[in-house]
Amino acid sequence: MKSKLNNFEENITRLEQVVSSLEQGGHKLNDMVKLYEEGITLANKCKIELFETEQKIFKLNHDNLIEEQILTNNK
Repeated sequence: MKSKLNNFEENITRLEQVVSSLEQGGHKLNDMVKLYEEGITLANKCKIELFETEQKIFKLNHDNLIEEQILTNNK
């Protein structure tokens, strides 16, 4: 099973490819819509992954702050 980081990095790489392909143009309308839809899906997955990671960091920082306060109060 792939790690979340690998999935995030793969999604970002694919999103960059999709954006580049759309910017280059030359696609049929139906293909452009499919690429755009894929890009939106990838962007949303990346946003969710970033949000979850941010929440994890906030929790770690919060837990560390509480631990420091407990240690300070016990002195």
